[in-house]
Amino acid sequence: MKKVFTVLLIITILLAGGFFILNKIISKQKIIEKEKIGILQGDNKSQNSNSVNLNDQNNGSKGNRSGNLERKSQNAEVNNSNTRQGQKDVVKFTEEELLRSDQQGNVDVDVIFLNPLTEEKEKELVFEVMLNTHSVDLEKYDLSKISVLKTSDGIRIEDGIEWRIESGSGHHITGLLKFPLYVNNRPILSKDTDYITIIIRNLDNIPERTFQWEKDYLKGVY
Repeated sequence: MKKVFTVLLIITILLAGGFFILNKIISKQKIIEKEKIGILQGDNKSQNSNSVNLNDQNNGSKGNRSGNLERKSQNAEVNNSNTRQGQKDVVKFTEEELLRSDQQGNVDVDVIFLNPLTEEKEKELVFEVMLNTHSVDLEKYDLSKISVLKTSDGIRIEDGIEWRIESGSGHHITGLLKFPLYVNNRPILSKDTDYITIIIRNLDNIPERTFQWEKDYLKGVY
């Protein structure tokens, strides 16, 4: 009986020791798991904080870009407005307003008065002449010899005229026709001049083709 009791006692002691050791191991594992959870939660908080900061920075950056774009747009509108105002001051008339045409016979003649389109004061009255036809050799006509300029003041210019072909040939020609603005060192135009007229004679057997510009187009030319 004593031996049996002794064996049971030893078994009981061993089981008690085993349970104690097992509880220790389980407790340590729980502590370790809690520590891991705490670390992970800390990392997540840090990441969330960084994410918020990044979002704030991105939002701030977007705000700055938006502000810059708005300022650029406003500046562009101001510059465009100034440019339009400047252009109105520089260019008083359009080419269409300064264009005169004659379509008699087989030749179409278009003449643009160029002086009002430039800021510079010229020593000549300059006209761009465009000749177009389907049947006439236009190169044989020297416009300096068949053109006359007259003013409302009774001045008539037939000498000192220049004709220079700029482009084209045959049936389609564009050139510059120039008349002196001064005769005997005196201007042929004044504030009292009401109009100027160019007459081109005997082009394709048409006795006269007339092209006239009124007083408003002469301001700033003389």
